[in-house]
Amino acid sequence: MRKYRWWIILVGGLWLLYVLGSLPRGSVQAATAGNGADFYIAPVYPPNQLNTKLGYFALKVAPGKQYSLSVQVQNISQTSTRTIRLTPTPATTTDSADINYTPVKTAKDPTAQYTLNQFFSKPIAITLKPGEAKVVTFQYVIPASGFRGQILGSIYALDETKSATTKAQFALQNRFAMTLGILMGTNPLASQPITLILRTVKPDMVNHSPVILANIENQTPQYFRHFTVTAQISRVGRSTVLFTKKITNGGMAPNSSFNLTIPTDKRLTAGNYTLTTTASAQGQVFHFTRRFTVSTAAAQHLQTPQSIRGNSRLAWLIAIAAGFAAIILIWIGVLVAKRKGLVNYAPKHS
Repeated sequence: MRKYRWWIILVGGLWLLYVLGSLPRGSVQAATAGNGADFYIAPVYPPNQLNTKLGYFALKVAPGKQYSLSVQVQNISQTSTRTIRLTPTPATTTDSADINYTPVKTAKDPTAQYTLNQFFSKPIAITLKPGEAKVVTFQYVIPASGFRGQILGSIYALDETKSATTKAQFALQNRFAMTLGILMGTNPLASQPITLILRTVKPDMVNHSPVILANIENQTPQYFRHFTVTAQISRVGRSTVLFTKKITNGGMAPNSSFNLTIPTDKRLTAGNYTLTTTASAQGQVFHFTRRFTVSTAAAQHLQTPQSIRGNSRLAWLIAIAAGFAAIILIWIGVLVAKRKGLVNYAPKHS
């Protein structure tokens, strides 16, 4: 019986490895913001801080001057030593029109004169014993020619503590992060008129679904909130609205852009379209109209992967279920056969 049992386990294991090995790979971004973290950070306000009740840095700076910026980091765990890396990070805008204070792998916007990290010294990593607190100090220098408007960003603090594991174990590790905002300028709390433009419009695939991406750029060194956008797409020469997208209470970082993602409900076909967009912020209203074309090849390319991916995923789920069912049936069959005396586990000799 043991011989057959191990044979069944081996076959089942090979089947499962084959199925899992054939599934598409994905990546997991294991980073969360604040909740559950074993540390916290707080500003140590410098003399050039404009308001000590803000909870973030609002720094008035002058051309050609050097300054210091300090952050207090506290390990609130009473049992473990933590390693925290602090990185000066420029603010960007997410594709959902929110201001983002965490690192992203995108190039500096071509309209930006400077970004925060260009002024600051390098990232700093510190190790904190249980309950220990330290003050981390960065140096930053303002160019002699100064800069226009606002510079926005953060000190991004990431817990890089590694979990202890043995050779026979592995750990799924949460890497917690926090951000502390930095706003600087010769008059950082002042506002100025903003300039928005519609840069590009193109079809694309997001989360396995065809969409239209409209790239909107803030060309002004000024951040803003309470940002609203309404986008509508129709066929050229027709008034019927096919696709629409609305954003309310959004925001944009200075000199940044984002892709307004307009869903097409899997009905994007070849043809000529018109995108009409109305955006408003800080009492200003912007109107954009842009014609664009979806070629037959582009439409087919955007539609085909979704159906193939969906059918493939369903097929693999069925295969996994069938594999487990087969293993269970074989196991039951062997047990029943043994009870009835229908299986011989050793050869007979005459």
